[in-house]
Amino acid sequence: MNQDFLLLFFIECVDFFYRYVLEHEQFKKIFDYIQLLNFKISADAAATFKELLTRHKSTVAEFLSKKYDWFFAEYNSKLLESSNYITRKLAIKLLGDMLLDRKML
Repeated sequence: MNQDFLLLFFIECVDFFYRYVLEHEQFKKIFDYIQLLNFKISADAAATFKELLTRHKSTVAEFLSKKYDWFFAEYNSKLLESSNYITRKLAIKLLGDMLLDRKML
């Protein structure tokens, strides 16, 4: 098989995976997992959340254009207004990174 074909196929599979995860009903629970008192779970959820939103930026931008109101309502109410200082700090940092990245627009 042609290596270029395999690379394009792999990229398409990864893009499909990201789109599937972002649009899946279970993704909505990630905001709750980030706020859990169990540090290991909340840290893993936060790292996964950051990874999902900072890789494959065109897929994320497309997702955000469709789910803007829901996503930022949840982001604001559950992360930016969290009683946990670390959660708020990480949410502000991630939001700043997203807003400053031209590929996210």
